[in-house]
Amino acid sequence: MTSQMMAFQSLEKRLQRVERENRRLKRTAVVLVLGIAALVLMGQARAQRRTVEAEAFVVRDRGGQVRALLRAFDNGAVGLSFYDPGGAPRAWLRVLTDGTPGLVLSDQAGQTRTLLNVQGDGLAGLLLYDQNGNARAWLNVLADGTGGLALFDETRESRAWLRVLADGSPGLTLWDAYGSPFRNLP
Repeated sequence: MTSQMMAFQSLEKRLQRVERENRRLKRTAVVLVLGIAALVLMGQARAQRRTVEAEAFVVRDRGGQVRALLRAFDNGAVGLSFYDPGGAPRAWLRVLTDGTPGLVLSDQAGQTRTLLNVQGDGLAGLLLYDQNGNARAWLNVLADGTGGLALFDETRESRAWLRVLADGSPGLTLWDAYGSPFRNLP
């Protein structure tokens, strides 16, 4: 073998080694770029999960009218109120300071017409009011499991109570105009 041939073989080996190192360097660069891109994308995803804190959030329509309000009150109660386009409160979802949850629905004049709540003692009820704010009907389930429907007159006096006791026995009580029961079926 001539020295020129040996130099050529040596040069060829060096070139192959440089090409292998170049391929390895390219792979490393690709992995590094992908790793950095992944970190950047994960950082952006975390930024979207930030917590926003406030004592109240107000939602306004395009005209600037308040349409919803989520707020914590000084006494510890929280509520989410919804307003009609005229600004009248129409619905209020709330949890009172004692933990009692409820939903209040109002008419266009702002008068409460429906109240749904669950009290701490286990009583669940739905109250229906007339246009003057007088309770007229109460559908309820008492803590002992008794279910009932109570009906009231315009002065809020009980007039009828239909119930099914926890043991399954039915009952009906009717009151006269003076508030005295005149029919009481077990």
